[in-house]
Amino acid sequence: MLMPEERANELLGEVIDYISTGRNCYETIKELIKIGFKPEELFNYFGFNLLDISDSIEDMEEYDNE
Repeated sequence: MLMPEERANELLGEVIDYISTGRNCYETIKELIKIGFKPEELFNYFGFNLLDISDSIEDMEEYDNE
C-alpha cells in the first residue's frame, strides 16, 4: 500500500525542517538541489527563502567553476 501523496509531502517537509535546524540553510539547499529538487520546489513546497536559494546556487556554480 502506498502512502498518500499529501502525507508523504508532509513527512518530507518535516525531515527537511529537522535537517535545516541542525545545518546551515545554504548547505541544506545545496544538498537538496544535488539530489534533484528544483529551486521552485524548495520555495513552493518547503518555504525556503528565494534569496537563500539563489545565493546557494550561485555559490555552487562558483565552486564548480574553480
